[in-house]
Amino acid sequence: MRVFVLGLAAAVSLLGSAPAFADCAAPYTSDNVLEDLGNVESFLLNANNDAASAAAKGMQSKIGCLTEVLPPIILGRAYRGMGAGLYVGGDLTRSKDWFATAISIDPTFEYGTQDLPADHPVLSIYSDVKRVGLDPVVTVEGKSFVPGVHYLDGKKIVTPAAAPAMPHLYQKQVDGNVSTWLIEGEYFPDNVLNNGGSSASASGTAPAGGKDPKAGKPPKGGTVAAVTPPKVTTITRKRPPEKTPLMIGGVVVVGGAGAIYFLAMGARADFEGAKTLADVDKFKKTTNTMVVASSAVLAVGVGTLSWGLIVDDHGTPLPAVNFRF
Repeated sequence: MRVFVLGLAAAVSLLGSAPAFADCAAPYTSDNVLEDLGNVESFLLNANNDAASAAAKGMQSKIGCLTEVLPPIILGRAYRGMGAGLYVGGDLTRSKDWFATAISIDPTFEYGTQDLPADHPVLSIYSDVKRVGLDPVVTVEGKSFVPGVHYLDGKKIVTPAAAPAMPHLYQKQVDGNVSTWLIEGEYFPDNVLNNGGSSASASGTAPAGGKDPKAGKPPKGGTVAAVTPPKVTTITRKRPPEKTPLMIGGVVVVGGAGAIYFLAMGARADFEGAKTLADVDKFKKTTNTMVVASSAVLAVGVGTLSWGLIVDDHGTPLPAVNFRF
């Protein structure tokens, strides 16, 4: 399946279960995501655990500031890659966290022999996480989102709610600009919730054996106490100034191609109704010229429109990429 993905990202580093956020100092494009993910998967297939672990940590440190909303199925694959790489590197806890998030957004996925050997230990830990199941989604009580379009792990959401005790990619889009946070459980940033206040007042009570609130779960037998999310550095995508003119111009040119083709059909009718050889020759040439002209104009219009659709904030369109799901 051919998918166009565009994005910029910057650094986020996670130390244990308490996330620490670095500045978004360098772009992290969709090409970078695919390259890093491909490296992780290749290293795993070739039993190069040290390289797989390093590549997974690199992805984990950069994925938290994407400025484009990627489809859930793509994020699910990225989360699985990070989970697998971290597992072979010895970080069992964070590996399970990423696997849980991947399962929450892509529950039907199963590893095949094209992904990993049948006896690879990652298959066992992934199956264990899937078998245990996930806790119910927790909704932030008494809060709603500020204006904008909100996404959790690539899925559009209208209320602040998330599965607890696992990492999530939360994104807010306003006027085409996307800001991104890597959050733990249902702990949304304060500034995306109405009325200000804390994001950690969740409904319901914790199940027996609940974890510390910082891990995304309420303490045993109680509701979540107020917790301020970690500070996040975000970057904002700027809409290229040429994007809108290219799109509008492309549509206009495509419309012009249609008008020329309409005239060509009129000439074709004259050709079919010609009474003399001179008229036949005349209208034949006119029809052919207009059909060729409309095709050429259509090609220009489609090219211009496509350029406008995929141009990024550097004015350069990214190439198409292929995904295997």
